[in-house]
Amino acid sequence: MTKEEVLAKIIEAVNPVDPVTLETEIMTSEDFNSLGLFNIIAEFRPLGIKLGMRDLLSVNTVGDLVELILSRMA
Repeated sequence: MTKEEVLAKIIEAVNPVDPVTLETEIMTSEDFNSLGLFNIIAEFRPLGIKLGMRDLLSVNTVGDLVELILSRMA
């Protein structure tokens, strides 16, 4: 899976109001509320990628999240 595909899945899971890019800061974006974060966990679990809320709160940007997800795929 490419960075672009992971980003697309994150955007699909969050269903954002504002545009989401790799530079979007997770903690300051209203789109990444608790429901959005839960949806990200649910989106990637069927792919065998286990993420916890602690993982999602440990990253600063969507780009960091993409890198985390890609590292869990290896």
